[in-house]
Amino acid sequence: MREMRGEIRAVIFDMDGVLTDSMPAHALAWQRAFEEIGIRIEPMDIYLLEGSNHSGIVEAILKRYNREYSEELKTELSRRKIQIFNTLYKPSTYRGVKKLIAMLKSKNLKLAVASGSNQATVHQIIERCFEPGTFKTILTGDDIENGKPAPEIYQKAISRLRLTPRECIVIENAPRGIAAAKKAGCTCIAITTTLPPQHLKDADIIVKSHEELYRHLRESIDQD
Repeated sequence: MREMRGEIRAVIFDMDGVLTDSMPAHALAWQRAFEEIGIRIEPMDIYLLEGSNHSGIVEAILKRYNREYSEELKTELSRRKIQIFNTLYKPSTYRGVKKLIAMLKSKNLKLAVASGSNQATVHQIIERCFEPGTFKTILTGDDIENGKPAPEIYQKAISRLRLTPRECIVIENAPRGIAAAKKAGCTCIAITTTLPPQHLKDADIIVKSHEELYRHLRESIDQD
């Protein structure tokens, strides 16, 4: 575990599996969408790919099963996945998230979301779960060319916040997101909501709960 560095001025959150307990529904939706074209996948396949945008997930799975793909097929699989997901998931946050957000706001930190999920889903969930204006900026998989592990989404978030990478902490829960945050130059804290610590080893810090995340961030901010 490595210590955080520099003055903390912003926290950038992944959404699924960090703010919201939505990854099981995402995984099941992808399973059902791929089953429609004869491909059977496991939830772990999606958890390890989490952070990629929809196009990246479809390409990775189809390549793994040696299936040819086209833009039309990628679009159709993404459409079906979103349709299925919307029937499965009722937006809600993890216990402790609201308390965490309130603490960070009280410290005058800027908050942002950087999610690989599609724009409509992200904004719908954020609008239902959080007060307007909670997040200074929200970026989704539709806002970028290259999904995680490419650093693009975090680079754009940092730019919109008008800060430097050293001033931003990223909260992630998946290997691709951790890699993206580190490539962008940010300190990354990983939380074990969907994957065990061995999959999150490249993060600077690993926490087991939102309560532990709360304590760690509060102590680090108070030390600045």
